Amino acid sequence: MNARQLAGRVGMMIGLGRIMATRTDRATGRSTLTAQVKLPETGEVRDDTPVLSLYGVSSRPRPGADAAVLFLGGNRAAGVIIATDDGRFTIELAEGEAAIHTHDGSHVHVKLGGKIAVKAAVEVTMDTPVLRVTGDVVASGISLVHHRHGGVQNGSGQTGEPNA
Repeated sequence: MNARQLAGRVGMMIGLGRIMATRTDRATGRSTLTAQVKLPETGEVRDDTPVLSLYGVSSRPRPGADAAVLFLGGNRAAGVIIATDDGRFTIELAEGEAAIHTHDGSHVHVKLGGKIAVKAAVEVTMDTPVLRVTGDVVASGISLVHHRHGGVQNGSGQTGEPNA
């Protein structure tokens, strides 16, 4: 094999494509995400290409997302998607920050300076028997630790609403 043939073979091992559709197959007892990916440099469309992800992190890319595809041994029928990205949906990050986000703007943003921002347009649900917070909780401007009540009575009466 000469250098040109080797370069061609290596070139066949890597591709940058565009996700056209995704599906999850649970028939095997395992949840396997596969994608249909189009490779613009050749026009090839590859169906049922497995999408790898990091342990404990799951995502399902939307159609139009970019995909880095590795073809094992240069065999274009044996591809696996090793990374995805979608520049249409981004979140502004400072150097050193990290985020998990969706196309609708919901996100968990790990910021510099020990801060974490969570944004959800509708609600945040925590399903746990105990939620332990070591510091103050502020809801609608009212501190759980430092708020005051009006209408305090002796006995079994009720206090008024908390004041800010």
